[in-house]
Amino acid sequence: MSARGARCPTRRAGRRACANRCPARRWATRRRHPRRWRLADPRRGRYLYLARRGRAERAAAAVRPSRGDRHRRAVLREPRLGIHHRLTAAGRRPGAGVSPVESDVASRIAQRSLAKRRADYAGEVRRLLDAALELMRAGGTTSRPRVADIVAAAGLSNEAFYRHFPSKDALVAAILEDGSERLRGYVAHQMSKEPTPEGKVRRWVAGVLSQASGDVAATTRAVLWNAGGVTGPAPSGPPSVTGLLAVLLREPFAALGSADAAFDASLAAHATVGTLADHLWGRSVPAPSDVDRITAFCLRIVKT
Repeated sequence: MSARGARCPTRRAGRRACANRCPARRWATRRRHPRRWRLADPRRGRYLYLARRGRAERAAAAVRPSRGDRHRRAVLREPRLGIHHRLTAAGRRPGAGVSPVESDVASRIAQRSLAKRRADYAGEVRRLLDAALELMRAGGTTSRPRVADIVAAAGLSNEAFYRHFPSKDALVAAILEDGSERLRGYVAHQMSKEPTPEGKVRRWVAGVLSQASGDVAATTRAVLWNAGGVTGPAPSGPPSVTGLLAVLLREPFAALGSADAAFDASLAAHATVGTLADHLWGRSVPAPSDVDRITAFCLRIVKT
């Protein structure tokens, strides 16, 4: 059956077949007259059938997108262009002619948003550190926790983990740094209880060796065992625990007459931390006599 005689299944009684809606007539006419099909309405993206010759060109010219339509399409593809359009319509360039008051308001709003996000991120990091430390303490020196275990214990997602740490090694390095800062704060608090330089040195030695006794020893041993698989330093490059502890000895060593307080403090810190490591891996508890001997050694370093 020809295109003109094709029956439209959707045609109502008493009306001719619609060229735009009848599938049979549209397909037949398209095969016979392919040039009559044009992109008549590019804004809608549909092909319209035009029955009469010459009407395709007129319709295409009539619905040709204007400059405003093209700009609106560009804004949909790139939302930032909308800001540029509004500013150019007002007669100024983007970023030009902004008053200091507007700039201050924008800065204050941005600071409030950043402060809230900073607090949220700090809470996430603390939850990850605490969860990882608890899992390391539970596993001891027999098993290392996975990232999935740490995330599940912290109640966060993998996205939150990798937002703050590029790998598990970075998390372990952060735990080491956090533990070093806590130990430094504890030893400094113990040293503040003594008025004399000799008493401060003894408090320092006792505070460092106290990490090899009780539950603290098990936690420290587990963290150091997990840190054995770390392939690189922490991203921020924090100082080691030996360097942090050595800083605390500079002031009492200088008061005792040390010619080079920084060098002497570093030497005493390396010797004491090495003794602590021996007690940790040997699973032994330092005796009070060990504290006396190391204290006497540190005081002899100053006098020589």
